[in-house]
Amino acid sequence: MGKGDKKTKRGKIIKGSYGVTRRRKAKKQQAIAEKPAEVKKAAAEKEVEKVVEKKEVAEKATEKKVAEKKEVTEKVTEKKEVTEKATEKKVAEKKEAAEKATEKKEVTEKAAEKKEVEKETKPKAKKTATKEESTEAEKKEEE
Repeated sequence: MGKGDKKTKRGKIIKGSYGVTRRRKAKKQQAIAEKPAEVKKAAAEKEVEKVVEKKEVAEKATEKKVAEKKEVTEKVTEKKEVTEKATEKKVAEKKEAAEKATEKKEVTEKAAEKKEVEKETKPKAKKTATKEESTEAEKKEEE
């Protein structure tokens, strides 16, 4: 019978609940009808002012959010533009590299053609036949 007991006052204090064995204290209630009319008007005006202030705060908050969203979208568009420029540069560099490579290929092909032409135009040097080759050539002639 103590802290763990649901029905005792000590158990209800520990659990933080109220019931038959532990009553809540009665709040002081003031009747609204007893207040004078001026007090009622002042209270109504205060409530209206609170509502207006809440609206203003909400409007400021929405304006702030809209401004933040605009800033974020501007940053995003700037980043997109930067990335597009970077990709354009890379593409241009790749095109230039490809053009240079094709030019190099053309130059090497022309050089190879020149070498071939030079080989064809040069007179071939006559070989001096060795003894074995000369004997083989003579045999073929005899046949």
